[in-house]
Amino acid sequence: MIYFVVISVFIAISYSIARYLSDIELKKINAMKHDEIILLNNELIISMIKKLNFITVFSATLSFFLFIFEQYIIYPSTVDLIPLQFLTIVFSAFFALTVGIYIFRVMPDSFFKFDLAKKYSLFTFFATFTIFMILIKYLNVWNDGSSLEVVQDTIQGKRDSNRAPLRKHFDLVNDRNNIDTYEIRVDSEVYDKKQIGDTATIYVKQGNFNIRWIEKVE
Repeated sequence: MIYFVVISVFIAISYSIARYLSDIELKKINAMKHDEIILLNNELIISMIKKLNFITVFSATLSFFLFIFEQYIIYPSTVDLIPLQFLTIVFSAFFALTVGIYIFRVMPDSFFKFDLAKKYSLFTFFATFTIFMILIKYLNVWNDGSSLEVVQDTIQGKRDSNRAPLRKHFDLVNDRNNIDTYEIRVDSEVYDKKQIGDTATIYVKQGNFNIRWIEKVE
């Protein structure tokens, strides 16, 4: 029941903000001076602008809450961030391009057609970036049948952020070459149990998209 209430409030807030932004957009278009007739009485244009605003506002708000939620999740933790970010950019750009094409196909020819397509494509790209990143991250680990790789490295340092108590990190030395150092995020139990100089055991899997991820740290 509580989830239904939260989702309902979430959608209602997004809808209210979208309506407000749509009214501003339509007033701005109506105020423009141009030889063409602005068909603001065209229900298609009004409906499309309201839908686009709702999509972007809803996506941006959802991205914000997902980002906050991610701060509380320790595992799975992504090792290869560059491939994850690349796939996220590809999917977000494709979705944004789809929105732009939709505007060009549906909206009647007018002088503000290109501006709307460009603006909402950019809004959509940034609003959905976090959503696609988290979606790809969890699809990458979902039912991953790859073999488990066990890595053991020495703890060189420990960091606990006072401003973000859930952010606890180990600074590790790569014991394969004793040169490279890197950091990983760990849960409170492991952080409190391990001391500098101890060995941390990291369980890594390959991932469905060949994006390595950490299953747990001991």
